[in-house]
Amino acid sequence: ELVEERALEPACAVSREGSGICTGSLGSIMSSLLCCGPKLAACGIVLSIWGVIMLVLLGIFFNVHSAVLIEDVPFTHDDFEDDHPPEKIYRLYEQVSYNCFIAAGIYVVLGSFSFCQARLNKRKEYMVR
Repeated sequence: ELVEERALEPACAVSREGSGICTGSLGSIMSSLLCCGPKLAACGIVLSIWGVIMLVLLGIFFNVHSAVLIEDVPFTHDDFEDDHPPEKIYRLYEQVSYNCFIAAGIYVVLGSFSFCQARLNKRKEYMVR
């Protein structure tokens, strides 16, 4: 036999013996997912947006084989001794381009996480304690 107790969350009930049975509420679950404060979440959002823009632009420029970025392509002296050196260098450019796009995708994931943390912080401000 269970008796509702208003001092606990509405989803909890206490038996006459004193053992509590909680079904959990959405607010307590969502607040348990909160691991960043509002300032850290905002910083993560800003850095993620900046990282995505920068890495996507770098990926595009590496993909079109920009001569300015030749210093950032990891080639060796042996790459120039091949029968077709430009093709090998172009493949290295494209590999660096793919790496930039992958890193931009990771920044999108981290930005999404930071955005969710910011939303949870905002929701926590409106929750009744």
